[in-house]
Amino acid sequence: MQTYQTISGQTVDLAHAPAEEIAFLDKLKSMGANRGTSHDEMIVEAYGPGNPILDPNAIPGHGAVTAEVIGKPAYRAMTDILFRKEMVQDGVTVESLAECCTLTPAEVASRLGVTVSAVRQAIDAGRLGAWLKGGRVFIDPRSLTTFRLSPRGPKPREKRPKQKTVLKPKTRLVGY
Repeated sequence: MQTYQTISGQTVDLAHAPAEEIAFLDKLKSMGANRGTSHDEMIVEAYGPGNPILDPNAIPGHGAVTAEVIGKPAYRAMTDILFRKEMVQDGVTVESLAECCTLTPAEVASRLGVTVSAVRQAIDAGRLGAWLKGGRVFIDPRSLTTFRLSPRGPKPREKRPKQKTVLKPKTRLVGY
């Protein structure tokens, strides 16, 4: 498994994920395909101490989700696998999920007062959910009520106080 296709149509690149993380994702996918396995059982497995995707050092004896873990492509794939099982269990269809996503990145950028590239970066980083329909990206308008762009970026330059220019009186030589 070099890539993983999320339920929303985005591709997660797993080419650099360690073999043990790929094996764990394969195990979760098998559990998800098994009708006898519940979503709760998958959650116990996914957030248990045997998950190599999670940080084993944050909480002794348990795996933990840290900022570093959230940034891992394997974690994005793992949460999608869990979400898929939850959808099947709850009888939710992909179509019903996708129909609420109606805004384009340009419309979102306009509403938030930011650039389209800032919206796309938030989507790529997983901070703003998006749906891929027919090769185009769409966002759920409800997600904008809780989404905030990071205040990071270039720091404004520190303003220096203006120095007063002291003009020296010109000396005129007379008689030359």
